[in-house]
Order: sequence, then C-alpha cells, then structure tokens
Amino acid sequence: MNLISDKKSSYLQEKIEGLTYTDTKIQNIEFENCIFEKCIFISCAFENCRFIDCAFNNCSISAEKPINSTFVNIKFRNSKIMGCDWTKAKTVRFLEFENCDISYSNFSFLKLPFLKLFNCTAKEANFNDADLSDANFKGTDFLQSIFSNTNLFRADFRNAYNYGIDLNSNKVKKAKFSLPDAAALLKSFDIEVE
Repeated sequence: MNLISDKKSSYLQEKIEGLTYTDTKIQNIEFENCIFEKCIFISCAFENCRFIDCAFNNCSISAEKPINSTFVNIKFRNSKIMGCDWTKAKTVRFLEFENCDISYSNFSFLKLPFLKLFNCTAKEANFNDADLSDANFKGTDFLQSIFSNTNLFRADFRNAYNYGIDLNSNKVKKAKFSLPDAAALLKSFDIEVE
C-alpha cells in the first residue's frame, strides 16, 4: 500500500509500507491488526483515528499530534517517535517500544501500567503524574527525563541509566534498579557516596 485514502475509513490486517507524510491531517480512519513498515510521519495530526493491535517497524514519527485518537496494544520497533504528545490522545493503553527513540515525548498524567520501553532513548521525556506501575524500562536512557509524582510501583529500571528520580516525590515501592546507576537515587537525599 502506498497511500492512506481519505475515502477509506477502515484498514484491517494490512501492511502499510513506505509512506511519507509531512504536515498532513489524517482523520476518522481505523487501523486494526495493521503493520506499518518504513513509514515517515512528520508533523502530522491523527484526528479521531483508532489504532488497535498495530505494529510500527522502522518508522519515523516526529511531532505527531494524536488528537482524540485511540492507541491500544501498539508495538513500535526500531523506530523514532520523537516529540509526540500522547496526552492529546483519547485513549492510550498497552504501548511497547523496543530499540526506539521517544525523546521529547509527553506522557504526563497518563495511566500506562505495564508500559514497555526496552533499550530505548527517552531524552527529556515527560512522565509527570503518570501511572507507570509495573512498567519495564530495561536498558533505556532517561537523560533529563522528568519524573515527578509518578507512580513507579514495581517498575523495572534494571540496566536503565541517566534517570533522575526523586524518591521523595515519586512512588517507587518494589521498583527494581541495578548498580551502578541506582546510586543516582541517593541524590534526592543530598548525601555523598564514595
């Protein structure tokens, strides 16, 4: 498939490959069990769309605006999803990112238990006031990402790095961390470890 048609409102079990859209508004389309392969969406607005059980492989998505759209059980692999404001979506559940760059994205105030970020780059991402309980962040770089009043209950940060998590302002009970990066957690106590 080379084009998403405004005349077609539903795509089921289709492979959508090699699309490039810039500054485009895509409205009122449902994608179910679809695979997006090597697609590029730059500064696009997905308005009132539904993505259910879809996969994005080797895609580049930047400054996406998912206005009133639904994303349920979505897998991103080897992709760049940068600057996406997920808070504009109607529903966001069960997201999984593997070997992706999600830098500058906003997840604040979202309920995303079981979020998966495997070996990702999450530079300056915003996770304020989000529910990320039972999330899996193994191997992810959180350089300058924001965690404040975030529910990280049972979250797995093993082999993640560059995170700055204040233990006083986040819920971290039963979260898992690994050394040496776990030593950064002590910064919130204003102590020195040698």
